[in-house]
Amino acid sequence: MSNLSESVRLSHDHVGTRAGWLLLTVRIWIARRQQRKALGDLAECNPHLLKDIGMSHEEARREAAKWLWQA
Repeated sequence: MSNLSESVRLSHDHVGTRAGWLLLTVRIWIARRQQRKALGDLAECNPHLLKDIGMSHEEARREAAKWLWQA
């Protein structure tokens, strides 16, 4: 989640404008996509690592399958 937090923090100063809100939204969506792709890859290639983060294979696949605008 560090990418998502970083995107929000970097854009926080610019959210007073519509363009700022749009930029923030796009950055959040990009960060979510990257995180979900990594989680999906982890679920497929290294299922034993999912146990380290306390997530089942099905939970990881379900999270990775979400659309980028879904929280």
